[in-house]
Amino acid sequence: MKLKRLLATLIDGILVIWIGSLPKLIIQDFAIYGQINIIIDCLCLILIVFLFIKKDCIIGYESIGKKIFRLKIYSNSKQVKDKKLLTNRVKKTFYKFPLYPISILCEGKSEGDIEYDTEVN
Repeated sequence: MKLKRLLATLIDGILVIWIGSLPKLIIQDFAIYGQINIIIDCLCLILIVFLFIKKDCIIGYESIGKKIFRLKIYSNSKQVKDKKLLTNRVKKTFYKFPLYPISILCEGKSEGDIEYDTEVN
């Protein structure tokens, strides 16, 4: 289960970074330089953060990585369908992202799971 969660997060991260970088890849063909390039980079970074935080809400109630591994998010033995809770849960984990793999491997739960009393199965 722990490995599935980590692999699901890896898949989500790769997809989010790829999708968030698409505007930059499209626009770079027009050879825009200087300050506009910096603004585009910042906008892409904001898009990546936004997509990652919303990853569990974009298509249904779990991320693409979770869908691939057939993982669902539960609270009190019921699947979580509150998109605000799903977003807040990922936000809490995102702030301490470097600790995420350690938390999953040691405790089996992320910071967001602990804070919002959820579990992934």
